[in-house]
Amino acid sequence: MFVRILLSLLITAVVLVAILIIMSTVVRRGQNASTRQATQPDVLFVVSSRGWQSRVLGWVGILLIAGGIVLVVLAVVLGGSSAGGGPFGVILGLAGLLFLWMARGVSRARLEVTPDSVWVFGWSGAPTKVPVGEIAKLAPLSRNNYGGVIARSPKKRLFSANRLMLGYPQLIDYLHTNRSDLPIPDTSQPF
Repeated sequence: MFVRILLSLLITAVVLVAILIIMSTVVRRGQNASTRQATQPDVLFVVSSRGWQSRVLGWVGILLIAGGIVLVVLAVVLGGSSAGGGPFGVILGLAGLLFLWMARGVSRARLEVTPDSVWVFGWSGAPTKVPVGEIAKLAPLSRNNYGGVIARSPKKRLFSANRLMLGYPQLIDYLHTNRSDLPIPDTSQPF
């Protein structure tokens, strides 16, 4: 029994490491500049998520909603014998809506970099202009398996980007050029 548990944990760890290595290789060899159109004037480049990320979230959301609808319909049609599927179907549908919201947020989130500022487009709300001089510290993005950078002011987090994002190498070069006084963490260097 104990050997089976250890074996399953080992297989899981190997699969996770393999996924990390494959994704890192794909990012290194793939496109690294965003083709997204800028909405602000004088934009040098755009840092954005890869298109497949929002599409995967969207499709998972659609599948969860469809599965939830099927369970609710079955619970209504079959009546008392499988009424337990109804609440689970509603929960699946709500989870699907959450995934659709995340897909929209991931596709909207981006950084538009101008010569003197970074425009931050979050998952929702109006874009925020961050003057480059306002950045007080660059910290590693440690909550993400692929790493990245967090730009901070003395009081708050201004923006972050991970190393999977299109335009990330240009962002690091830009920060290195325009804020050479701020060290870029080793774990934040592009792949």
